[in-house]
Amino acid sequence: MPALDRSQIEFCEAPIESNIRLLAPAGCGKTLCLLHRCRHIALQVAPRRPRFLIVTFTRAASEELTRRINEDDDFESIRDLVDISTLNAWGYRRIKNSTYRNRLITSAREYHFTVANQLQHIWRNHQPIREAIRNKNRRIASRAPRSLMEVSDALKTLAFDHKRHSARLQFETHWDQLTDQGLGWKLRDTVDDLRNIEVLSVSANPDDTERREALFDGYFQFWVEATQHLMDNATFTLEDQKYYAYMDERTNVDNGAFLSGAAGYDHVIVDEFQDINPLDLELVRAIVERNRATLTIAGDDDQA
Repeated sequence: MPALDRSQIEFCEAPIESNIRLLAPAGCGKTLCLLHRCRHIALQVAPRRPRFLIVTFTRAASEELTRRINEDDDFESIRDLVDISTLNAWGYRRIKNSTYRNRLITSAREYHFTVANQLQHIWRNHQPIREAIRNKNRRIASRAPRSLMEVSDALKTLAFDHKRHSARLQFETHWDQLTDQGLGWKLRDTVDDLRNIEVLSVSANPDDTERREALFDGYFQFWVEATQHLMDNATFTLEDQKYYAYMDERTNVDNGAFLSGAAGYDHVIVDEFQDINPLDLELVRAIVERNRATLTIAGDDDQA
């Protein structure tokens, strides 16, 4: 590896079965080293053919890695061993392979239609939601469907699980974990979004306990039912690309349906790890567990 310096070589040649956290500043060659790490592992275990999943968080980063591996002769031997993808794209492949006639909704108009039609039989049984959608204030009524869907996506981004967190205790435990991780501001924003469309009623200066109880009592059970209904009917938002994949992987892990050989990954690598959110983290965790793979994360704490 003549193009790499001593520290880069040390990373690339670290023990094959190790989980690794690589911290380094921008511009020092982290991404290139990830490909060299894959190449080193493949050479060490030959003739066995290990499989790698490299996760990125932007399409541009994914395309850059793909260009490097396809154009650089150093990586010719691993081109068919490495799957490079954003988590969204990886999850969408899972949706296409697992569902029939799936529908991806992305626009405000589609959000409005989904709430007004597909979810009507659910929200009419939840008084705060029903009153927001039928609010006499046209401004609130027109904003409500989109806001309800945006909050739904926000809860998924925060890794709330409509099956595992449906009971109050599990919901509160996850809320507290997010608060401990410094994401209390996001929870407060979520409650404020629902207060602005009069779904939630809280005091002028609510504390976190009041916000938590208001969200669970006024919205969360609707979200649980709506999320399951849309999944059952193959209707997905962009965030669902990851959420559906997470739910599927997590269920398989819980059921002991692990992957191995050509069907699985031996090594999972996450580039620009500082850009991760709670849902991303849970999806990566589930992928690693289901494949019983090693995990390498690379990032720069200063950019977090």
